[in-house]
Amino acid sequence: MKRFLAIFTALSIFSCDDGDLTLERLNFDDTAVETPCGELLLFKIGDSRKESLMIEISGETSDIFSSLPANGNSRTYAINNSSVKALYRVFDGDVGRSYFCNAIPPTAPLVVEEWYATGGTVEIVTSLEEDDNDNLPASLEGIVLNDDGTINKEASRDTDGDGLPDYLDIDDDGDNVLTSQEFEIVGGEIVLTDTDGDGTPNYLDTDDDNDGTLTFFEDLNGDNNPANDIQTGNTEPNYLIASLTASTPLPVSRRNHTFIETYSSTIAITDGFQLISNGQEIKYDVPRYEFGTITSAVTATE
Repeated sequence: MKRFLAIFTALSIFSCDDGDLTLERLNFDDTAVETPCGELLLFKIGDSRKESLMIEISGETSDIFSSLPANGNSRTYAINNSSVKALYRVFDGDVGRSYFCNAIPPTAPLVVEEWYATGGTVEIVTSLEEDDNDNLPASLEGIVLNDDGTINKEASRDTDGDGLPDYLDIDDDGDNVLTSQEFEIVGGEIVLTDTDGDGTPNYLDTDDDNDGTLTFFEDLNGDNNPANDIQTGNTEPNYLIASLTASTPLPVSRRNHTFIETYSSTIAITDGFQLISNGQEIKYDVPRYEFGTITSAVTATE
């Protein structure tokens, strides 16, 4: 099995108690979870450190946890005990990540029991949340929701017309001052700053002090950030002082925009999850088993 470097930030696990158990309770609720590895191995280790439940999907990689399916939000894989497997194993000693994810598996611990699923479907349902992390609620950034609660990205407000809606834009008005710097939080409450008192808060105002020089061009040092252009003797940047109207002689350009894409993938075994031994003895039988949720955060740039 190939070594694998994952980017996952969290994996929550559900205990194996949603049916009539004939095997010892598998309690994974408080167990530290390892990230998936290989092409593709999902596993969780019981509290005893001597048992594991695994799902193996050949031909897939961790990329499925940081992207949406081409059609909809669900991926399904029929368990066939060949390219797609679900296994429960008991070991004669403590087992760790190295057992599953080393290029050459270790010789110990040994497997003393193995039970496998004869059928069922591995279902992975992925959802996506996007955020510009500017600490301003999306409700103040003109987000538009569809009737089903999903986001209508195209209809949401885009103040600066750069193609990125305000709720994903670190600079809503396109003046090169970050939105997070254009309002205050006082006593836990958001206070929308309006320097020139024109009724348009600074985070949506392209000329914050109404001096006739756009904030974008009050970047005298040309570093694409007007917020650090502070004249000697002043405590505020030029773009907030109406008497200072100088425009930069240097070329300035739009700042790079980044936002966070958070993918949450819930994994379940559906259409019946039955574990049997080589002797065909049924060990566990439920209509559906909730395996867990993988969360992956990706930084996107536009």
